[in-house]
Amino acid sequence: MTKNQKYKQIIDRLKQQNIEFDEGMLSCLIITSYLSKFQELNLLEGSVSITNMGRAVTSVCQEFDWQPSNQEITECVNVLVETNDNEKLIELLILYRDNPEQFLENYNKSKL
Repeated sequence: MTKNQKYKQIIDRLKQQNIEFDEGMLSCLIITSYLSKFQELNLLEGSVSITNMGRAVTSVCQEFDWQPSNQEITECVNVLVETNDNEKLIELLILYRDNPEQFLENYNKSKL
């Protein structure tokens, strides 16, 4: 399924739930969910939270394997996040997006 087809399917599903989002917001929300996970892992300081509606949208996006592009990740981090090393955070987000299970496995190994 192409990204455009996924987008249409996600939007149709969300409309059934009376939720409206555009493509850019979908990617931003997914990136925010990644940041929330990083906060849980103590990889990111600060407060990141997602509303119940945001969790519902994220869940639908995950059903269709919606993934933000490298450019969307870069733009989102540069606009929304203040860190000492945005480039490193962008790199970690891309690694997490590409393979969350492997990322978490490597993270858990590094804690030993």
